[in-house]
Amino acid sequence: MDKTLIKELEEQLRRISFARPEYGLPALVPDGIYGSETEKAVGVMQKRAGLLVTGRPDAATVDAIRGEYLLAEADSSPGKPISPFPYPRYRAKVGERSEFVLLLSAVLRAIAGRYDACAGVGCGDLYDERVKNAVSEFQRVNMLPVTGETDKATWDRLADEFDRLFCNKCSDG
Repeated sequence: MDKTLIKELEEQLRRISFARPEYGLPALVPDGIYGSETEKAVGVMQKRAGLLVTGRPDAATVDAIRGEYLLAEADSSPGKPISPFPYPRYRAKVGERSEFVLLLSAVLRAIAGRYDACAGVGCGDLYDERVKNAVSEFQRVNMLPVTGETDKATWDRLADEFDRLFCNKCSDG
């Protein structure tokens, strides 16, 4: 096996070790050198897959490790982000009823601990006075033009705030 393929295998084993600590894999440092730690990790994966434990990566072993790696990647990814803002010049405002407003309301409710007016927002798809007041407060605190309407700049700042509060727990092994 060449150094590049060994390093790729080690990277996959390292990801698996972080995603599946119960497997007891060593946390490899991918260096492309097939040493005792790599051999041990390969042996563990062979045993888990019900293969002959040799510590050497044959085709069946490489396939099993690749399958576990893909599962580990899927399990440890934060999920695909969505882009719900309709179009750049769009402005959500009082009286609108839409799926976007429903999502906006959910985001406002989620950040309510930091913005008092957000606590009064309901779980609905109607842009009412409570939503307008929450958006206005958010705009004021974040030094955006206070219009009470949700434009792209306001939405982007709301998304950043939401991510800062709830998505920074995601980390890479």
